[in-house]
Amino acid sequence: MTQRSVWLAAMAGLILWVLVLGACGDMGDDTEEGVQPAPRVLLDAVPDPMMLYIATPDYDSATGDNLAVFWELTRGVARGVNETVWRELTVPADITPLPPKRADETIAVWELSQPLDGESLTVPSFSIEALSDDTFSYFMRRRHRNAPDAWQIVWYGEMQRDVLTEEGGSGEFVFDFSAASAIDPTLSRSGSVTVEFDAKTDENRELTLTYKDYIAENDLSQTPRDMTYTYLERTDGSGSMAFTTFYNWTDHTDTMETLDVYSDWTELQMGQTDIFISGDDLSAQSLSKVEIRECWDSQLGQTYYVQLYYSLNAAEDDEPARDREAGDVTLCPIGFD
Repeated sequence: MTQRSVWLAAMAGLILWVLVLGACGDMGDDTEEGVQPAPRVLLDAVPDPMMLYIATPDYDSATGDNLAVFWELTRGVARGVNETVWRELTVPADITPLPPKRADETIAVWELSQPLDGESLTVPSFSIEALSDDTFSYFMRRRHRNAPDAWQIVWYGEMQRDVLTEEGGSGEFVFDFSAASAIDPTLSRSGSVTVEFDAKTDENRELTLTYKDYIAENDLSQTPRDMTYTYLERTDGSGSMAFTTFYNWTDHTDTMETLDVYSDWTELQMGQTDIFISGDDLSAQSLSKVEIRECWDSQLGQTYYVQLYYSLNAAEDDEPARDREAGDVTLCPIGFD
């Protein structure tokens, strides 16, 4: 199998780890007569999904065999991570234009009587509470469409709004995949993801997603995984993304290797990725780890690639063995020191 085929297969496998929580569609409502509309301050505090959106370098005409493999991997994982929380965070935008079930100056609750999507098995309820002038808490509850009183929390969190805009803010949301799957038997993932974010206007945007005991849908191994994704987008367009994931890189046994991936890019969209691979199969070959480095230009074409093999028995000042080195390392925009 070629280097490109191996890593494109890896990308397809890794994206299985990050799957959606819910779906959106037509709305139902269940509003008590005489309930006042939600105060504007609460409506303005509805979370904007774009706060948690992970963007990576893109280029419309980036095609061909020279595309940077790790850029493709990073972009694919970013899209999967976006899907993890994106659809659930769009639900409040669909619900909150409706009159609330109940509301006062500090809290508003929306509770539907039927699913947003006619095909969905679950019914949503969303609430916002003002904890102070600029800090708000949120609860998204769901129930099975045939269980009118069995509401369960599927995500919750707290956000401090950016005073300069209605969209920005900082805080933490927790998404409970196990609770969502318990309500909807068509979902098979479990575990949780915690999203810590700082997404204020005209400032660097930072996200950390921490997956705990996560089992993805379609994961035949049913092995709970702990994974972390960190993301930084600077105001000049440069940024970075780091994540830990699992893939059978050596293919010597069925054991998964741990992959720690670090991608960085400049404001011109030139970038590089450093990936560290470790696991029992490597130890059995007297290797402590394998490091792979790749760099790309502004059109996402690979400009440098190398694989480095670190021996378990190497002295501290020994250089790792090099393999498959190609391109010009001086074209790497940031460096690997």
